[in-house]
Amino acid sequence: MIGILNVIFRHKEINYETKEILECQWKTLNKILSLSDKTEFGKKHGFKSIHSIKEYQKRIPIMHYEDIAPFWNLEASGEKNVIFNKSPEYFVESSGTTGIKKLIPVTKHLLKSIQACKNRMLSVAMKKNKNYNFLSKKHLIICSRIETGKTSGGIPVGMISGLITRKKTPKFAQYLLIPSEETINCIGLEEKFLRYKEEVVGHKFGTVAGIPASVVELLTYLKKNLSEKEYAHCFDEVEILLTSGVNYRPYRQKLEELLGKKFSYIDSYVSSEGFYGGEAEENPDVFQFFPKSVFFEFIPADNYWNNDYNTRLLLHEIEVDQKYVIAVTTGNGTFSYILGDVIKVCSKKPLRFTIAGRTLLTLNLVSEKTSITQVENAITQFSNQNGVIVKEFFLAENFDSNKPSYCWYFEETDFFRNLNESSKIELSKALDKSLCEANPLYDYFLNEVQTMEASTIHIISSNGINNWFKRKNSDPIHKKLPRIILDKQSVNTIVKNKTILV
Repeated sequence: MIGILNVIFRHKEINYETKEILECQWKTLNKILSLSDKTEFGKKHGFKSIHSIKEYQKRIPIMHYEDIAPFWNLEASGEKNVIFNKSPEYFVESSGTTGIKKLIPVTKHLLKSIQACKNRMLSVAMKKNKNYNFLSKKHLIICSRIETGKTSGGIPVGMISGLITRKKTPKFAQYLLIPSEETINCIGLEEKFLRYKEEVVGHKFGTVAGIPASVVELLTYLKKNLSEKEYAHCFDEVEILLTSGVNYRPYRQKLEELLGKKFSYIDSYVSSEGFYGGEAEENPDVFQFFPKSVFFEFIPADNYWNNDYNTRLLLHEIEVDQKYVIAVTTGNGTFSYILGDVIKVCSKKPLRFTIAGRTLLTLNLVSEKTSITQVENAITQFSNQNGVIVKEFFLAENFDSNKPSYCWYFEETDFFRNLNESSKIELSKALDKSLCEANPLYDYFLNEVQTMEASTIHIISSNGINNWFKRKNSDPIHKKLPRIILDKQSVNTIVKNKTILV
């Protein structure tokens, strides 16, 4: 059976030499253009007469959500041939982690390409774990609701993780997935967890899939509410955690504590707008692109921040150690669409990259430019070096300080609640040391020129975080807390519920 699966899921690595990658990317782009060539949008930009990537870039500007949303909203209201030759099957709500919630269309083409990308990640999993056979055990999926309502035009609305993880899994594999669609669609967290508990008993899981924070929360609940024997039976043979959306590394210690062992992590680069890449086979710390599914463009990061979108590089043109803002064209109405991610190229042969931050969420009080990725790297290093297991966390400006400085916010745990005064000081120093190593500019402004003051720590209640998610109408099991929060009002909204000041 494993041999058969390898045949099904095997894939050929694209050669990123100019000719081959250009042919691949043009083929991908041309197919996507054909899905919208009869529409108002397609006619306006002359899709039928575009015969090269250069011509496409001349006619289509770089687009943000605000530019494309009016077309999507018209389709959602029931109008036809606005931006799609055929109406979308679904709309999905973005989680709104880094801004407003978005309503994003999902087409048959996108679902087909996502399935191809999922197959590639299964191939990575099978190569990483030689005896991994996903048909031999059950798979616990922790995802957001499949359907939350309908648009004004009657098109179903849900969230992308529920749709692609549960609803659109091939029928031959549906029986392997736990829990049921009914459980996934539960609104209340208490009822949902209770139903999870009832459905997992007696099954052996080989895979757990979900956002790391949500996996931690559910496994913690199950460990507390199942007998030791029941819990061990379910999870003692877990081989792989499939994850996306949030860096799993800050949660690694807690996950391995909950499962009682080390296991493999397979990370994917996915958002509500599409599936762009996944963990490289040879290195779990870098991503590979999926150029057969998505057309990619790259704007040098400094150019983007200066509102200069004229330089739009292709996959074969990006350079090692450089940072770029990524734009995608995916077959669901995104055309040269800015995702908001900044990537850094790690190597060219093979082409590999990491996520280096977000275009909007950067703490920049005195030109230190602290990114989300640097915050996550600092917490990972801090946790590993100091043996501290964190739950949720984020970084913000210290709004009460007379001198520029940061505040770290951690969700309450026994460890944080029981800190004595000397431990608090040492903890702050350790956090600053880790962030200095992650961001040399922070080190420069904190320690060399001393423009910034040492960071402080606040411990916030779990209620505060949960209430914040409720206000955002987020799925209770799909928790993506921003690692950097810029505005004071959002910080106060989280903090004001039973805040414990350290």
